[in-house]
Amino acid sequence: MTRPVFKTSGSTISSVSTVIGITLVLVMLGAFTMFLLIANSLSSHIRGQHRVNIFLSDQAPEADIQRLKQQLQAEPFAQEVTYISREEAARLAQEEIGQDFIEVLGYNPVPASLQLKVHPDFSDIAKLEESLEPIKSDPNVDEVAYQKSLMQKINENTARIGLGLLILGVLLLIIAVVLINSTIELAIFSQRFIIKSMQLVGATSWFIQKPFLRRALGFGVVSSILAMAI
Repeated sequence: MTRPVFKTSGSTISSVSTVIGITLVLVMLGAFTMFLLIANSLSSHIRGQHRVNIFLSDQAPEADIQRLKQQLQAEPFAQEVTYISREEAARLAQEEIGQDFIEVLGYNPVPASLQLKVHPDFSDIAKLEESLEPIKSDPNVDEVAYQKSLMQKINENTARIGLGLLILGVLLLIIAVVLINSTIELAIFSQRFIIKSMQLVGATSWFIQKPFLRRALGFGVVSSILAMAI
């Protein structure tokens, strides 16, 4: 039995429409995937902007401060650690309030501090609190402060957005599978008379299916190339 050749007046049109349909679906999925990656990167960037201020005791020796800074830099929750001296902290505070409070008070009330930029993986409040416990017990540390409410709000919003994007992604994937399946089914339906004739002359199911599988694979390859180019 010779290999079937499916050539009808609508064969070319059907093939082109099938490739276009699959290409558009793949472009839609690709665009959403790119958006999802960008959103995830932006979320990590936002969560990585959390700061923890570790205020140091006025009597803390310089050697102990440097030791504590090195200790923090080695911790997995620390993305970056910056030492801010009392003089630098006072200058920053004066710029913020627009007044020389040292001249009014007669002394500098602002303590030196270590500013810790939190790693995005440790933006969870409970995990961060657990990580900061040994630092709080250090005798050279007076106070550990950060904006818990702001961090909690950001974490809740990013989790909510992430869940929404995940649900949307699953829906788009289901739609894509249904659309591709429907497109292939329409292409097969356009050949229904040839298929029926072959069945009547005793062609096996596998013999009939092989050219359709080959064509579907070809459609997939061509559509993938076009989608990646777009």
